[in-house]
Amino acid sequence: MVNARGETSRASGPFRQAIRLLVAIGLFWMGLYLYIPILTLDVVRHGGTAAFAGLVVAAYGVPQLLVRISLGIWADRLGRLYPFMVGGFILVLLSSLGMAVWQVPLMFLLLRVVAGLAASTWAMFTMAYTEAAMSSHAAQAMGWVSFANSVGQVVASLVGGWAADHWGWSSPFWLSVAVALGGILMLGRPKSYPPRSRGSSLQHWQKVMSLASVRQASLLGIVLQALTFMTTYGYTPLLAAHEGLSRTGLGLLTAVSLVSSIGATVLTGSWLSRRVASRTLLMGSFAAMAGSIVLTPWVGAGWGLFATQAVLGASRGMATPLLMAWTIQDAPQDQRTTAMATYQSLYSIGMIGGPVLAARIVAQWGLSAPFAVAGGIGAIAVISLRWMRRARAHPKPAQP
Repeated sequence: MVNARGETSRASGPFRQAIRLLVAIGLFWMGLYLYIPILTLDVVRHGGTAAFAGLVVAAYGVPQLLVRISLGIWADRLGRLYPFMVGGFILVLLSSLGMAVWQVPLMFLLLRVVAGLAASTWAMFTMAYTEAAMSSHAAQAMGWVSFANSVGQVVASLVGGWAADHWGWSSPFWLSVAVALGGILMLGRPKSYPPRSRGSSLQHWQKVMSLASVRQASLLGIVLQALTFMTTYGYTPLLAAHEGLSRTGLGLLTAVSLVSSIGATVLTGSWLSRRVASRTLLMGSFAAMAGSIVLTPWVGAGWGLFATQAVLGASRGMATPLLMAWTIQDAPQDQRTTAMATYQSLYSIGMIGGPVLAARIVAQWGLSAPFAVAGGIGAIAVISLRWMRRARAHPKPAQP
């Protein structure tokens, strides 16, 4: 931007950088999710059981649980985010390339672990945008991050399902490779990311973990991811395919969930979070999530199924930026990547435990049973939030 004197506006550089980062974030998640609409079906198609397909979904969360905190501490100590973001795109490329070439159940499992390693760099993308945007309202910044995340997933779901129908089962994996290359180019040069203050260590991580906001947000994040990976990214596609939905329809189903998530994310970050208490919004989102999940097996493959997924997506979109903002609200500036990585690492427990639990339930009681269990977990989250609100309103008196 140029002002009346012909001088370049100081704000134009950070603004352009923030926009590039939002596009890169969209490409990052597009690369990770292009093949999600057909992943469990492809695993079964190549000889895996429905239960094994659930383990493939769960494998994505294992490295995120194990390495995200270490990567966050490392990034804060180095004061650099760029190398981690480039590394994330390279891992997206390698995992998708491997699944395009080696299509056997065991390789799907191993390469989803590699994809999980890529997703472990998510905290670096989040904090790079937060710093570039220079927003004083954390929920708003996290809302835009979640917006870019969801847009990438929407495009991936629509394109991935359509490509599988028209170009063959392997095409979503090859498209993911191309998207990852584009994402590296979009990040630009390393000098666009100036060094940050260095401040994290193992002792600092212990202090971060002592923050109630980090612990509470992480517990709710575990539930949120468990519900999502048990249903939308787990057994909802198999259930819908069993009801007769096409591969393109499966992509549309995931896209409906994500489009509604985008709208709720932007609304929450820009308006709702400024007017309604976060816990109240979270209670409403988890309650709606639980209800829509319980209804999913009973509505068939028609408009009812798309309606439940729209409600589920909107609920998830409302909860996501609130939990991200909650995570860093009390963390020191030079330890926020560590705090965010801790949240994202711990919520991986839900990404692993949810699908594993669902796989065991499916093996015993069939495709409909995990939805009842997931709905019950969502109800427990609502009760927990209500208890947290009461505890905050009526703290225990100090001991004499």
